Amino acid sequence: MVVSVDFKKLVRLFLQDSDDEARDLSEFVALAVQLMDPADVPGAKAYVDSLLAAGLSEDELDAIWRSCHPNYWIEEGKMTEFLTEVQRQLGEPLQQS
Repeated sequence: MVVSVDFKKLVRLFLQDSDDEARDLSEFVALAVQLMDPADVPGAKAYVDSLLAAGLSEDELDAIWRSCHPNYWIEEGKMTEFLTEVQRQLGEPLQQS
């Protein structure tokens, strides 16, 4: 599966240990999503939608994440949960500061 450029940009917004500043997964994802260029949101959302709809295993999702050269590693077995939260937040209007 070819990884979308917009998704790669999103992946790189998550920084190791930056989750320490968030109360929970929702807030952590929101911090990254708010940094996105609004023009990248539709492409990233479509790609996350396709990943989750494909019924890929945790290992397959993790391999895709790692192929984007992330600065943040998702806990083993938590990729579907993480991407589902990303999907939800990409579907909401961005609140740019």
